[in-house]
Amino acid sequence: MNLSLQNITVSIGKKTILENVHYTVIPHTFTHIKGNNGSGKTVFLQTLLGFYKVKGKRTTVYDTKQIIYIPDTPFFHDNTTLREVLLTYTYFYSVSQDTIQQILEFLEINHPLNLKVSTLSLGTQKKLMILPLFFEPKSLYVLDEITLGLDDVTKNKVIERLIDLQHQHKTILITEHNENIIHKIKQSIHIKEVLCQDKNIISIS
Repeated sequence: MNLSLQNITVSIGKKTILENVHYTVIPHTFTHIKGNNGSGKTVFLQTLLGFYKVKGKRTTVYDTKQIIYIPDTPFFHDNTTLREVLLTYTYFYSVSQDTIQQILEFLEINHPLNLKVSTLSLGTQKKLMILPLFFEPKSLYVLDEITLGLDDVTKNKVIERLIDLQHQHKTILITEHNENIIHKIKQSIHIKEVLCQDKNIISIS
C-alpha cells in the first residue's frame, strides 16, 4: 500500500480547499485527523482515495478489496429497503448473509427487511453505515465521523473494534470531533495526530 500526496492542491469550483499539501500514510498506524468544521478533513480523506482531480503528485497504490471507507453522511437512497442495503454489502464485500445477520444482532438492528431507509431513525441509519467496520478485517480503514449520531452503547462497540483492528496492525485514518472517543482509544493504543488547518495538513504527533 502506498498513499501519498506531494505538493497537492484541490479546488472545488472556484474554491481552493487544500493547497500545497505533503502527506504520506504510514502503514499500520492509527491517525486522527483534527480540524474545525469546514477545514477540509473530508476532502483530504477523499483526495487520498483518488476522488478528486488535483494539482501536484498523488500516489494511490492499494488493493481496493482491502479498504473500508465510511463517509460522514448517509449514502443510501431514501427509497432503498433494508434488504437492498444488506444485499449490496453482501455483493461488494463478499460477506455472507449469516455474518451480516450476526452483526445486525450485535448492533441491535432488528427491523423488518422491507422497511425503507427513510423510515429508519438517523441512529439506525448510522448503524447501517458502520456495518463494514465489523466485517472481516481489511488493510486500510478511512473513517469520517463514524460515531456521530450513535448511542453510547454502540459508540463503545466501535471503540473496542477500532482498538482491536489496530492490535491487528491495520491502517486507520479517522476524523472524530468527540474527544472523549479519542481519549478512550488512547488509553489502549498510540494515536498519531495531524491537523487540517489553513488548507494544509500539519503533523502534531
